[in-house]
Amino acid sequence: VRVGIAGQIVSLCLVGTSGSSALLARRGWTMPMLQSFLTYLCIGVFYSGLVLYRGQDASGIRGGVMTSGMDARMIGVFLAFAISDVEANFTIVKAYQFTNLTSVTLLDCFTIPCVVCLSAVFLGARYTWVHGAGVVTAVAGLILLVYTDLKAAEGEVPPPSPGNGGKRVLGDVLTLVAATLYAVSNIMQEHLTGIDDWRKVLAGLGIAASGISGLQCLFLEYDSIAFYPWSFVDLLLLSSYVACLFAIYTLVPQILMLSGATFLNLSLLTSDFWAVLFGVTVLKETVQWTYFVSFAATVAGIVIYHSKGEPVKSGGGSR
Repeated sequence: VRVGIAGQIVSLCLVGTSGSSALLARRGWTMPMLQSFLTYLCIGVFYSGLVLYRGQDASGIRGGVMTSGMDARMIGVFLAFAISDVEANFTIVKAYQFTNLTSVTLLDCFTIPCVVCLSAVFLGARYTWVHGAGVVTAVAGLILLVYTDLKAAEGEVPPPSPGNGGKRVLGDVLTLVAATLYAVSNIMQEHLTGIDDWRKVLAGLGIAASGISGLQCLFLEYDSIAFYPWSFVDLLLLSSYVACLFAIYTLVPQILMLSGATFLNLSLLTSDFWAVLFGVTVLKETVQWTYFVSFAATVAGIVIYHSKGEPVKSGGGSR
């Protein structure tokens, strides 16, 4: 029950990050890497300080993940974790510039089969047919939601011009790349939190990722930052985004330790339905009855998957 509640809190926070980003975009905001940089910086500063306050060595994670004498392989693993996380956040935002929300929502589900495959190969996870049935049921619910949106949009949105076809394909490819990177990031985080304290892992992620995203921000968004007409509303929305994403990064390790990356990604599918609820209650939008069927199917898939327990892992991610 606790892990299920945590998963839905993360889903709500995802709606918060999406809403903040959408409102910023309406105001002419074009600095997605700055958003990530500020989040990683807060994570690095907070959790490094927390680790030091608790009397632990922030420069080391036992087991060889982040020690002064760690080998090159483990350095590579941790850097790959940070890079995949940074680039996943950046790539998914770029995808929205070339394709539509429906395509991104559907293709982003590619994270789930990627996580299943990576867990089986690198963490030695052994899935049962019940786990498979849960995954299929949950994804089917989201596909129904996307199909409903697609049919509702027909006749409302003019078809793209012939010259935009290549851009749509590019956007779809970027979404698939982002989904794969998210899967890599989830699996590596699950592995690292299985080795040592999750606070140290987040401290290391924050430091490494803030450096990576900071450099990208400097090279890609310097002019935008310098000439952007900043206002109090912009700062408020940016703070909201950072706070929600900070909460996500804090809760995700708890879910990974209790249930694993596959259950995490299944739980996050419900963020699309919380977004619908936000639209109905706040924006006064109308929805079709298929939304509720989709939500029920996704929740049922999560329950089915979790009813069998987390798959047994024989690899480094076992706990």
